[in-house]
Amino acid sequence: MTETSAPWTRTIARALKDQAFKSRLLADPVATLKEAGVAVPDGLAIKVVENTANEVHMVLPDYPAADPLSDTELERIATGSLQDRTINEAPPYGLVRHWLGKEAVERLLDYAQSNEHRFEDSTIRDGWGSRKVDQTHRISRMMKLPDAGELASELKAKVECLLPIMFETLGCDPFTPHKYEMELVAHGNGAFFAEHLDTVPSSDRIDSHRAVSAVYYFHATPKAFAGGALRLHSLGTSGQQGIVVDVPPENDMFVYFSSWLPHEVLRIDCPNDQFLASRFAINVWIHRSYSF
Repeated sequence: MTETSAPWTRTIARALKDQAFKSRLLADPVATLKEAGVAVPDGLAIKVVENTANEVHMVLPDYPAADPLSDTELERIATGSLQDRTINEAPPYGLVRHWLGKEAVERLLDYAQSNEHRFEDSTIRDGWGSRKVDQTHRISRMMKLPDAGELASELKAKVECLLPIMFETLGCDPFTPHKYEMELVAHGNGAFFAEHLDTVPSSDRIDSHRAVSAVYYFHATPKAFAGGALRLHSLGTSGQQGIVVDVPPENDMFVYFSSWLPHEVLRIDCPNDQFLASRFAINVWIHRSYSF
């Protein structure tokens, strides 16, 4: 799973149109992918296979699912009913309004303003886990919150109080978080984040994976922007259209969902170019240890 599949999509589309390119891709995947502009890490072996009318291929991941399925869901997969659920039911999520309070929002706005110089263009991870700026996929500015910092510690304590409710709401088995990732993001005029997943593998996630994603929204008042809803997608399969749910970014609201859920940030319109007019969000990822 990747935060952006654009290089792969372009490669597959070209292979379907260009027989010579497809032949090279099947014979020498690494060289052909590099030729197509896809960054391939040194030492990585890639095997390309092609489905036919008489032969299909099943690909198993090399790491556990971000949200292991229950026995009931496994049974529903066997009967085919889980596919219907992922297409026809709204994606599960939870939210808490007035989560931190007015004083905390003011402190966060002061914190953001005093650290404005630390914000950089937001990045995404490519198919190999490397970070890069790609403003065709994501526009915003961000800063990582230090793990040992006071703000991260306060937020972690607040999240841990909610964990039992979060697990129950999302229908996942309770677990002890391995670690937390947090970043503070400022969304100004034209900011957005195209549809993506949060479960992309990475070299800094070798012993755990993102299991639960959460976003805390805050902004100055009166609000100076419009748009910027969080759009959650159900898992439509077999080419069918799934259900989407739009969650408006209310001030002092905490939203959480499973990290394997496709989602996006809709475009923000903010005529005021002042930094504090931005739609601010603290992204939180709760990691679960791998269990082999």
